[in-house]
Parts: sequence; structure tokens; C-alpha cells
Amino acid sequence: MAQRCVDDAVTKPAFNLMLYPAVDGMSEHRSRQLFGRGYFFDSDMVDWYRSCYSPDHVRLFEPYASPLRAPDCRGLPPTCVVTAGFDPFRDEGIEYADQLRAVAVQVTHLHREGLVHGFASFLACDRHARRAMLDVAAELRRMAAVAAANTGPEAASNGV
Repeated sequence: MAQRCVDDAVTKPAFNLMLYPAVDGMSEHRSRQLFGRGYFFDSDMVDWYRSCYSPDHVRLFEPYASPLRAPDCRGLPPTCVVTAGFDPFRDEGIEYADQLRAVAVQVTHLHREGLVHGFASFLACDRHARRAMLDVAAELRRMAAVAAANTGPEAASNGV
């Protein structure tokens, strides 16, 4: 029985945490235009990472590269989407949280208006980033506890 729980956990995550996610590889959302220069993570970096992720830009339209473009996202695990106010990916993260919510996926959306993409790296020097990550950690603990309660003690002891 324990092996079955481990196999299920490997094939389907118990929950999903997305920090300032890039979920649409091809569209140019308004936040990419607004915050593509002067806000730490600029358009040139976005383009470079995108080319590393998928040198064949046509593949960026596929749902695995651009989950926002998936025709159906029902059945995904509970998800926490974290967005930042001055992030080129802000709008697509917000839209993705809304899309998940629209098909009854349990979503927690944590938005931090005054922060930039990558704020999790600034914990030692920015009290707002530190507070945001404490909130993310609290949500992660909550999601893990719910997942453990829903899968039973065998799965919880296996790290699910």
C-alpha cells in the first residue's frame, strides 16, 4: 500500500507553488512592456531565458511551455501563485491564477505590489521581500498539511 501512495505522489503533485511564474512564452502582456526596463529583470533577460528554454520558438506555444495556453487545466493540484507588482510576468501570473480558479482548481494568489521579479533572493536586504516569503512559507506549510491530511499517514511519512 505504501508503494502505491509513493507512485501516486510521483505522477501527480499534491500541490503547486509558482513564484512569479512565466506561464505564457509568446504573448507580450502589458506588464512585460511596463516593467521590461529598469525593474531588475529586463526584457533582454526574458528573451535570453526564453531562448535557452526553447530555441524552437514554435514550441513556446505548447501548453508545457505556456500553461496559460492549455486548452483545459482542470484536475491540476491546489496551486499557490505568487506575483510581484513590478514584474514583467505579473499579468500572466494573475491571468493564470484566474484561469485555474475558473475551472475550480483551488488557488491561493499572493500578490506583493511593491516588489520585483526575483524578490525571494532579497531576503537579507529587503524587509518587504522577507515578509512576502514568510507568507509564502506559511501557505506552503498549509498546503503540505492539507495534502498530508488528504493522503493519509503513509504518504505523509514518505515526504508527500
